[in-house]
Amino acid sequence: MSGRAGRRGIDDKGVCILMCDEKMDQEVAKSMLKGKSDCLNSSFRLSYNMLINSMRMEDTDPEFIIKKSFHQFQNDRQLPEMKEKLQDFKQKRDQIQIENEDKLGNYHDLISQSTHVYNKIRKIIYQPQIVLPFMHIGRIIRIKGSDGDWGWGISINFMQKKFGNKKNKDQEQSIILDVMLYVQKRKKNEPLQPQLSLDQEGEFEIVPVSIEQLYEISTIKLNLPKDLRTNESKQQIKQTMIKLLKEFKGQPPLIHPIKDMKINDDQLDKLLEQRQQLLEQVEQVKKDLNNQNLEQELQTYDEKIKLGQTIKLLNKQIEESSQMVLSGDLKRMKRILRRLQYISKDEIVQMKGKVACEISAGDEIMLTELLVSGLFNDLASEEICAVLSVFVHDENNSEKFQLKNDKMQQLYTKVLDQAKYLYTVYTESKMNIDEKEYLATFKSQMMEVTLAWCQGQSFLQICKMTDLFEGSIIRCLRRLDELIKQLEEAAKVIGNKELENKFKESSKKLKKGIVFAASLYL
Repeated sequence: MSGRAGRRGIDDKGVCILMCDEKMDQEVAKSMLKGKSDCLNSSFRLSYNMLINSMRMEDTDPEFIIKKSFHQFQNDRQLPEMKEKLQDFKQKRDQIQIENEDKLGNYHDLISQSTHVYNKIRKIIYQPQIVLPFMHIGRIIRIKGSDGDWGWGISINFMQKKFGNKKNKDQEQSIILDVMLYVQKRKKNEPLQPQLSLDQEGEFEIVPVSIEQLYEISTIKLNLPKDLRTNESKQQIKQTMIKLLKEFKGQPPLIHPIKDMKINDDQLDKLLEQRQQLLEQVEQVKKDLNNQNLEQELQTYDEKIKLGQTIKLLNKQIEESSQMVLSGDLKRMKRILRRLQYISKDEIVQMKGKVACEISAGDEIMLTELLVSGLFNDLASEEICAVLSVFVHDENNSEKFQLKNDKMQQLYTKVLDQAKYLYTVYTESKMNIDEKEYLATFKSQMMEVTLAWCQGQSFLQICKMTDLFEGSIIRCLRRLDELIKQLEEAAKVIGNKELENKFKESSKKLKKGIVFAASLYL
């Protein structure tokens, strides 16, 4: 029951009307109405503030908090199901019996190595500037990508497509090939599916594909009919392709990278020689096996290998699930806190740890280090607000931003230097953190805006200084006020009365105007 009728008890049946403004596929409508709801998965994580605060309490510890978390509950709950899956996969794997499994395994490994080497060759020879001169209309090419093998098709056209920010001169380019491929017959809204056998029912369609999916280029070029859209033309192309693939036993002759494409590359020479040796070994093992159903058995062996990989992965997950969640993170975080002298060897909270306990509105470790280092001692209250805005602004901005104020740039550089030092400590303590991502969390876009606001400029004036939305500015400044109050308490812990008063003054200069109005309806 929805709306007023449901709330007032008038609608006793629970009638609900859905209106669509466009045609919808039957499967899409079914999934919307009868589909499963999204799983509620815990995103519980340990923070340094939580960890140090739990160490200060006599009756509890971090392990207790983790064990009582919803994350741990979900982890324990899925363990029996994972063990059941493991047994099913083991049973399936044991049921697969293959003759000459060792030799077939060797054959499979050689093919994998050959494919790996060929992919390296492709990266060299199928670069746009090299390959595009050979993409003539009618060229026979093979398309194969992550979405499967589309078989042999005919090159029709290509175009360069730019993407990224239009203002940016260094836009990335993507090459799109128009290829006539044999696909399964489908309805209007159904996705394209490859039809590898020309003997089976299907039709030729012009399909746009990325140049990364170009797998092989043949030396053969076809003379195509003028109008490719008619059924007669498509049938004519189909018959030509059938004859062609029969003549060359499914593998048309390929363009040679050195002889035909004139590529001069020492690495390419080595790779081509390496692949040739592997292909010779493949043929030799194939003769030794002397098996007519080799391709079918190879697929069965591949299936067995995949089952083995799944079993290995499940075993690892079960082993991890049997332990306490986040136990690895907990050990690493404690190691970092000991190294930075937030806690002692006996896990007794030290002065820096007590300071970090007061901070939760920003990166507590970074802010504690900056506070203890004395960065804020010589700054004016407006500058303190500007520096702290780095820790509360979290919106992504794709464009590169450059500060105009030299003093702000110097302060921001000091913040980044401290962040780089902490990153070194984290990595040496085996925390899995990406340097670029970590440094990108400290954004400078609000520094000059916050400085101008604290110096008395109006909200209209600061809005003109940035591309950020008004709501984002208000949210950021409100969060900043919360952080300053926490740092005021942290200064009390240190016993620095002068710094405490500075933070109070910073809060007074920040907290004014429409940004901190109780309601926007003034």
